[in-house]
Amino acid sequence: MMRSEIVLCTRNRAVDVESLLAGLSGQSVTPALLVVDASDDDATRRVLDAFAASGAWPAVRHRHAPPGLARQRMAGVRALRDDTEVVHFIDDDVQLAPDYFAQIERVFVEHDDVLGVGGWVINTPSRRVRFTGPMFLLDSATRQGRVLPSGANVLVHRPRGILDVDWLSGCAMSYRRRVFAQLSFDERMTGYSLGEDVDFSFRVSRLGRVVVTERARLRHLCSEVGRWDHARLARENARRRHAFVCELRGHGVNRGAFWWSLLGEILTRAVRGVLRTDGDERAVARALLRGTADILRAGDLPANPRLHLGL
Repeated sequence: MMRSEIVLCTRNRAVDVESLLAGLSGQSVTPALLVVDASDDDATRRVLDAFAASGAWPAVRHRHAPPGLARQRMAGVRALRDDTEVVHFIDDDVQLAPDYFAQIERVFVEHDDVLGVGGWVINTPSRRVRFTGPMFLLDSATRQGRVLPSGANVLVHRPRGILDVDWLSGCAMSYRRRVFAQLSFDERMTGYSLGEDVDFSFRVSRLGRVVVTERARLRHLCSEVGRWDHARLARENARRRHAFVCELRGHGVNRGAFWWSLLGEILTRAVRGVLRTDGDERAVARALLRGTADILRAGDLPANPRLHLGL
């Protein structure tokens, strides 16, 4: 059995945390649990204290941290027990299959070259890939789990067995502890930290294998607490994706592909908004234009040596 630990980062979601903890009781493998809490009140702490007092889980700890998901993740990493070999990151709004942790750790045991393992989010919405997705380097019907040259990441809809990927979803990703001797989540990202999971897991995939296993299943319920609307997400995603391709250019992504994809997304959203009389699509198109203005004002970022795989 591997020595493993769960790092659960949360903020102002006591109800979601309580639901998650109730669902953990059936797990066949029970890693130590560390909750990194950035809540504005002590509601989550009270939920965790009650869970620890119930004896339903063998080891439970709580640590308060300033808000910001990337920073909370690293606060959790720094607080890991000395003997931890694998760290499991899960979101507070997931439902895990009873053998979730057992299946994740099975991959680590059987595949020495694997550095990161993700679970299969079985309720990922299925959708038809329109021709504009591949044309503008925004999506792919054949490259599940890959990061495209534009910096866009393709979702995993149905892995077959163990699927090699470029990135892992932050709601269900696990890493060997030794990864953090070389890389860290980007603590410059504050607040929502949009894309911190793709950013970190892609860097890990440049060092070794990163996979999604079909056997570790979960549902991501996507809590409404603390969520941004589509337009705000689109604007921030454009800015974050630009930073990503700037800093990691030469490792499979490039700025030319990014600008082509951004142009394509703006045009696609605007056309859909007009043809369908869809106010949300038009709002996203306007947000992307604002994101483009943000990028042009800031200019291109240099490749970041500290985050550039140590090269």
